[in-house]
Amino acid sequence: MSEMFKLPEPTGTEKELVDEVTKFWSDPEFILGVRLHLKTDDERQMVIDAIKSGDLKDSDDIILFTLDIHNDRQEHSPKEDVA
Repeated sequence: MSEMFKLPEPTGTEKELVDEVTKFWSDPEFILGVRLHLKTDDERQMVIDAIKSGDLKDSDDIILFTLDIHNDRQEHSPKEDVA
């Protein structure tokens, strides 16, 4: 999957996030999933802070936390009317 879909090289907060999650698992599809779940630097920083505080202890914790952030954003975003 990751060979077919590539994101640009991360910079700034996203680069710091990639560096942090790679310490847990360097699998390209895992890293891609984390990056796709998070839309803003604030969301990325939340994950970085949770990793550094020890709240996220493994790759499962990380992917579930990023998915929760993604789902929360989706639930609170304005819905388009479908005619």
